[in-house]
Amino acid sequence: MKNNIHKILLALAVIGILISAWFVAYRSHKSTSNLPQLSAIALMDEADVNELLVGYYRTQLPDVWGGPDPELSGENTWVWVIDEHTLLSVSSNKVGEKAKIVSTSVDSVFKAEVLEIGNESILVKPEGGTREANSSDRIEVPMENMEPSPEPQVGDTLMIIHAGDIQETYPARLVSVYHISVVE
Repeated sequence: MKNNIHKILLALAVIGILISAWFVAYRSHKSTSNLPQLSAIALMDEADVNELLVGYYRTQLPDVWGGPDPELSGENTWVWVIDEHTLLSVSSNKVGEKAKIVSTSVDSVFKAEVLEIGNESILVKPEGGTREANSSDRIEVPMENMEPSPEPQVGDTLMIIHAGDIQETYPARLVSVYHISVVE
């Protein structure tokens, strides 16, 4: 009789441990049904985007948003084009197939005409209707992360991807530039 009670208690303990493990796994797994549309992400503060996305598995995001842009994405960074002025860049810490999101940023994209070319920066006039044009009619862009060719000339149109921070000087100045390329 005493032996049967030990078996029953052991079975109940194992069942309790299994139920607890299932509950913890269920609560820590993020559901894709909670992911907002990309257009809603563009309106969120970067800290809120990070808080929302940290913990999702890399393979979950394309299920909701479709595949990332193959030309802008890399091995550990996936980039979605939200609209013509905004990108969502999601970096992950690759751990086998279960890489989790560790950082995100909503970047700004705009086109601008080259007005002057200096030694370390380019003075541009942003296309009308952009957030950058609303900030200033002239923006100084540091020549970092510029594609090597073709080299920009006065009058060319550039595509500029940056962190979104614009210094309020005249001319205005971009703080962090991720990519510059000649488009026309």
